[in-house]
Amino acid sequence: MRLWGWLLAVLGGGLCQHPEPPHGCSMGSCYPVTGDLLVGRAEQLKASSTCGLQGPQPYCIVSHLQEEEKCFVCDSRRPYAPLANPLSHRMENAVPSFLPHRRKAWWQSENGLAIPIQPPG
Repeated sequence: MRLWGWLLAVLGGGLCQHPEPPHGCSMGSCYPVTGDLLVGRAEQLKASSTCGLQGPQPYCIVSHLQEEEKCFVCDSRRPYAPLANPLSHRMENAVPSFLPHRRKAWWQSENGLAIPIQPPG
């Protein structure tokens, strides 16, 4: 009788298991998508240089060398605003947003400086 109960438990248990998903984790991550980890942390980002914090300042974009206009002016004394202050390129602009003006707002270092960005710690 014991043998019969054991055999029934083993076979019955195998029949009641949930099937494996078709790919398991072999075809990609098993974790949920995390999104942009900087969202909500813009005020914690730091850089040792930001264009225009002391007033209007010129900067040039290397990728624009083939274009007629290569250099621009930034004024980051106040935060970015699409109409009131479109020349502001403060550090908080480095965090992506889904606002309509997102392609016009970015962080810009002072001209000619390669600056590391310090992530929130």
